[in-house]
Amino acid sequence: MKSDHAAHLSLVHDAEQNHVAQHQVKQANEAARQRKHQKNVDFWQSVMKFVSVVTVLAVSSKIYLIWS
Repeated sequence: MKSDHAAHLSLVHDAEQNHVAQHQVKQANEAARQRKHQKNVDFWQSVMKFVSVVTVLAVSSKIYLIWS
């Protein structure tokens, strides 16, 4: 009877540890997803800044050519 109770407690403990481990994996995956998303946002913001600068330079040079 004691061994059944000990086995049951061991199973409960293992189940709790598995639950905690699963939760930690979910948190790690979510953190990785957020980092990836932020890198993507940063990349596209830098692309848009570059495009804006190039556009301003192109328009400026076009205006200069027209006025000169």
